[in-house]
Amino acid sequence: MNAILDGYFREAVASMNAAIERFYEFYIEFVMTENKRGDTFNDAWSRVSSQSERQLGAYIFLYTIKNNRLPPLLSNNKVSFRNSVVHKGEFPTADKTTDFCKSATDVIVPVLKEMKGEWDIFRDVRIKDMTEKYEAQPLNEDVQLESPISCLKGIEHGATFEQTLKVLAGMRNA
Repeated sequence: MNAILDGYFREAVASMNAAIERFYEFYIEFVMTENKRGDTFNDAWSRVSSQSERQLGAYIFLYTIKNNRLPPLLSNNKVSFRNSVVHKGEFPTADKTTDFCKSATDVIVPVLKEMKGEWDIFRDVRIKDMTEKYEAQPLNEDVQLESPISCLKGIEHGATFEQTLKVLAGMRNA
């Protein structure tokens, strides 16, 4: 969101794409933990960590197995747009960038809400994730867990992507 506000539209698309991919990783770890397979996650992930198509496939199948329906995904047009920006060097407009980023949040937020319905697993995976990434001491459940996912709270509670962007702009200008 900050990249959009700063006019770095290619970086915004690349960052939001990375957010989607990291969300897939988080979801896969969540499902593995839920199914008592969390201890094998790192070994399994190391086999696909540099292959985004395999990560997407793992996400689609695990989500479908768990929920008996396909997950929300980017449309083919959005994937084509992302590929043009990330791999072909296209310089996107502000409107196209905002539209892509909104679509990305439309992929993440509904699934994130579902995951929070299983709070104990969600919390455990987030604590493990934050502890490992920041090489911190293990956290207890009383700690507020802030992460890139936290910036989606407004959208999660009904605000549009554009409204959330305006709030962020206002906070930066205050």
